[in-house]
Parts: sequence; structure tokens; C-alpha cells
Amino acid sequence: MTDENPFAANNNGSFNFNTTSNPFTTGDAGLDFLLGIPATYAQSSGANIIAYAYLNYLFAQDTWKVMDSLTLSYGLGWQIDTPLHNLQFEGIGVTCYIPGQQSKVFSTAPKNLNYPGDPGCNNAQGATTKYYQFGPRFGFAYVPNLGWLSSGGSRKLSIRGGFGIYYNRTEQETSLQNLEDPPFGLTTNGAIDYGVATNPSFADPFHDLNVGGSAGSYPNKFPFSPPTAGATPNFNVLKPFILSQYNPAFRSPYSQNVQLTVERELPGRAVMKIGYVGSFARHNQSTIEGNPITAVGQAACFADATCTTNRRTQSQRYPTHTQFGYADPTFNSGQNAFPSQGFISSTSYSNYNSLQISLDKGPTHGLQMQASYTYSHALDDASSFEGSGFGGTNGRGYNQFLQSLNYGSSAFDARHRFVIAPIYAVLFSGSGGTFSAYNLLASGWQLSGVVTFATGQPFDIAYSSNAASPGNSMWCSPGTSFYTCPDVPQQIAPIVRLNIRTMVVNSTGVSQNKTAFFTTPTLFPGTNASFTAQPLGTFGNVGRNQYHGPGINN
Repeated sequence: MTDENPFAANNNGSFNFNTTSNPFTTGDAGLDFLLGIPATYAQSSGANIIAYAYLNYLFAQDTWKVMDSLTLSYGLGWQIDTPLHNLQFEGIGVTCYIPGQQSKVFSTAPKNLNYPGDPGCNNAQGATTKYYQFGPRFGFAYVPNLGWLSSGGSRKLSIRGGFGIYYNRTEQETSLQNLEDPPFGLTTNGAIDYGVATNPSFADPFHDLNVGGSAGSYPNKFPFSPPTAGATPNFNVLKPFILSQYNPAFRSPYSQNVQLTVERELPGRAVMKIGYVGSFARHNQSTIEGNPITAVGQAACFADATCTTNRRTQSQRYPTHTQFGYADPTFNSGQNAFPSQGFISSTSYSNYNSLQISLDKGPTHGLQMQASYTYSHALDDASSFEGSGFGGTNGRGYNQFLQSLNYGSSAFDARHRFVIAPIYAVLFSGSGGTFSAYNLLASGWQLSGVVTFATGQPFDIAYSSNAASPGNSMWCSPGTSFYTCPDVPQQIAPIVRLNIRTMVVNSTGVSQNKTAFFTTPTLFPGTNASFTAQPLGTFGNVGRNQYHGPGINN
């Protein structure tokens, strides 16, 4: 498997205007734009990704017909998946975070920042091939003689079951996260990089909006050219280093799949199946912070009003508050040059249990039909890499400190699902001949349909983005974190479901149509809020995907 792809990234730079992380906001993001008061700025150089991986699979399988009514199948698979190797920039275009180790590939790199060719670092960022991925599997098919249940000796009843362990490699998306690792790429937040700015200027993103004159202006880091091995690039202009890499212990996930099904032939060329299907996956992909703020660091920030005010960039401003605090004397008078080191890890898991019932009817008298019903529950602590790392559509990051808040219904969970698809064909008249008036006009027509009823998929209660998170937990700094921080709101009252469309009057007296599934003061003035920002020093208490949205009648 290979992937070679150019990414232009955010070459021209972009501003963000919002009312949540902008201390100078007017309260209206559009007006902030007109007045030139951005909340954040981002610009990057872009790069090419050249990645490859090998997938190797061997298996042995045998089938044994024990008796006329019982057949056994058994086997063993051996899967060898290499990690994703990166070849961009002559094979050294990725980094490894190794505390205390000085790179020999780039002598000017700060300690901790290493490259393929340095001890303990390879072009898979320290991840290695695992050779212990064996997957046994077993299955059986049994045709019992249970009297009228199995129609005596006609064998219209069968029982099938199986169990197996199956490995699968993770998505290539994770390899993109090292695409602009320094010194091969540059990503900047403008003046905010220098750890003192609250807002970048709209006219010059490398000027602090809070400081007048030249005192608030910082060097523009563009234009940018990537170096080659053995060069002595200036790493100071690339700081801070907000990076991601594979955890050296990263491995392929696997699932334990189990199934037990009973099938019965019914009159009218119909077969009914009733079965249990389960899947239990382990070592799924997730993201954690490799240089988190420690408990001591959090307590120190509590005791310092200045730190509490600047908690969104705490890990950069206060290096001793982090696990591998690196006070860099050449960076902003001793700030942390490594405020965030995201680790792509194999710590996640999922469970799926289901009752599945289906009826398949072959054509008789012009009618055939397929119908199925599934009652299931899918649970996990991260439904995807994007959800774990960047919050997906709900903004919640993976919480490595309080993992109970991660576990909940999967993003794709649908508890009940019923589908029926009938087809009716008008039969030809046997007495009229193929080209009779009746057969030409009335026969051969089909009437078909697909009807689906399903309960709704879950939705989450979280901040809309890392930028919107207040950083109240102080274990993670939203302003300098590679992956989304795990802050979630505090639920202070039960939600009140409405599930109706109604007319409300807003604070200005203008009537508005609103569709709401639960009350909020914004939608319904005078109602109580169910959620608020979590207290300082906590993660919030809202569990993941507790609520389900409207269903499907299609």
C-alpha cells in the first residue's frame, strides 16, 4: 500500500473570528470581522506525503465433516502489518520525541527532537512491525433432528456458529499528522507563537493587537524552504513545536467476532434466520497527549492568578507544569518549546452486541420479499481517529485522564432498525400466449419498494471545537494542543425534550420559528440551562453520546 499526495495546506493563511476565545469580541463575529479583530490566525507551508506499508497475511484452514449432520471448520491466520513508513524529504521528514536526546541528523535541533537515523527513531516515528498477530477461528454447521421443528428428516432447520480473531491495519489518515514536522514544514499562529499575544492583528498577523508600535511586532516566519540532511537550519523560528507521532508501542487493532444463527425453512419458499452477532475490538486507534500538564503543574496554576488567566497556553508559558517541561532559554525567555506532543496510540476499545432477525422469501405467485430487523448496541470510547483526535462533529477530545467519560454509544449506533423490501410482479396469463393483448398490456409489470424504520443515532454535548473549549481542566492547553482537549461542559439540570416545532419570541420581540429537541435559554428565553462551563480544574461531567437524535422513517 503506497500513498503519494501533495497537500497545499493553508498556504495563504486564514483568520478565525469567534465570540468565545476572543477577549476583545464585540459579541458578534461578523462585526469583529468588519472591525478587524480576529480571534486566531493560522498559516502553514504544505508538503508532500510519501508513505507506504506492507500487508501480509497467511492462513491455514480445514473442514471436517464429523457426521452427516455436523460439519466443523477451523483455522489459524497470521497477519503481519508494517507501520506506515514515510519517505518524504529523503526519508527523514518525520520526528521522534525522545526526552533528553540530542539529534545527530540535525545538530542545531533542540534536545528531545530526533529524526530517522538517530537512535530509537525510524521513518515510522519509532513504531515497529509486530509479529505476534495470530488469529484463530472456529465454526460449525449442525442440522439437528428435532421432530416437527426440523420437519423430521427433511432437514429444514440448521444451527450455525463461529468465533474468530481478526486483525486490521489502521487508516492512513494518521500518517498525515507528521506532514509538516519541523524543519520540513512550518505551521504558525502568527504573533500567538511568541506566547504573549492575545490576538493577532488583522493587518499583520505577526503583530500583537494589544501592543502598539514596534514592541508588538514579531518576525514573519515566511517565506519558508525545507532543508536537507546535515544542514544546520534555524530551529528558533520554528518554535514552538506542536507535534504528533506514533506511540512506539503502537500496534494493529483486532476484533473478536462471534456469531450464532438458527435458520428454518418455512412454507412459501421462505427462510427465517434468528441470530446473535457480536464483535469486541481491542487496541483501537486513539490519541493522547504525550507531554501533559501534571497534577503539580495544575496545582501551581491554581495558585497563580496570571497562570489561571492564561491557562489556554499554560503548557507553553509554564514549562515546569508539564511532564517533560523543557524551559528553552532561546525561546521567549525560557518558555516551553514543546508545549504539546500528541501520541497516536492503541488504547481504545469497542463492543457490539446484536439480535438479528431476517426473512427471505423467494418468488411465489408473483411476490418475493426480504425483511430484516436488528436490535443492537454499539459502544466504544472513540469511534474514529478523527473523533478521538479532533473531536469529529462534536468537539470532544479523548480523555486519557478520566477514561470513563469516553465510553458511550458509538457515533453510528442505531438501537433498532427494520427494513422490508417487497417486489410484486404481475404474472403472465398462461392461456393467452406471450403476445396476447392481456400479457402485452398487463403482465410483466413490477411494483417494488424499500421501507426503513430506525431509531436515531447518538449526539454529544461538548464544545464545538478546541478553540471554543475554555481549558478549565488545566490538564491540557487548548491554545497549544495538537489534539483536541478533553474538556466537556457540566450538566446542572436534566434536559427537557420537546421534539416539536414551535413559535418563540426572542429578546428583541421578534417572533421566530424554532425546531428544538431540548430546551436552551437561547432557543426559549426564560427556560433553565441544562449545561454550563465546567468548574475550574475539572473535566466536566457529561458522558459521551448519552442522547439519541430523531429516528428515520423512510
